[in-house]
Amino acid sequence: MKLLNKILFTVLSLSAVLPAYALDSSAVEPKTLLATGGNVRVTFLSSDADYSSDLFVTGKSDKIFNNKSTFFGQTFDLGDFAANTAITFSLLVNNTGYQFYSGFTSANPDNIVHSAISNLGNNVVAISFEDMFGGGDYDYNDVMFTVTNAVSTNVAPVPEPESFAMLIAGLGALLLANRRRKANKTLAS
Repeated sequence: MKLLNKILFTVLSLSAVLPAYALDSSAVEPKTLLATGGNVRVTFLSSDADYSSDLFVTGKSDKIFNNKSTFFGQTFDLGDFAANTAITFSLLVNNTGYQFYSGFTSANPDNIVHSAISNLGNNVVAISFEDMFGGGDYDYNDVMFTVTNAVSTNVAPVPEPESFAMLIAGLGALLLANRRRKANKTLAS
């Protein structure tokens, strides 16, 4: 518990300077958030947004917090989650009506990644949202929070049709070469 408190204190202390640093590009790739098992908590870090936004966890109708009325360090209990349960957050931007999701870009109305997700270690994940349609300024500092008892994993990219075509052509070439080798072996016998 002391280690978790130290980590939380460090994260909260550093959150004031988070907007000043550029994000690692891997943080803005589509990622899946998985519970590690047990009680999952969200801690509000900061918001540098003009818009008022509500944060939700998919599957629950109650908002977790509003970025304009929540204080730094405020923690919210999401309840117990079984290990490897996917957790998706959504950000409802009250001023525009747009809703953006963590994880897959296809869930977002503009097909753009709207959340930067980074593993901080010890089952703590930092998440920050971009609240503007089309990506806006891509600063991912409009709503920032941590999630405890969770880890993030990269979403596997969907292979493009060209990749499948090259794979099939390669397999076809291997089969043809194997068939020729067998035919040559039969003729030589």
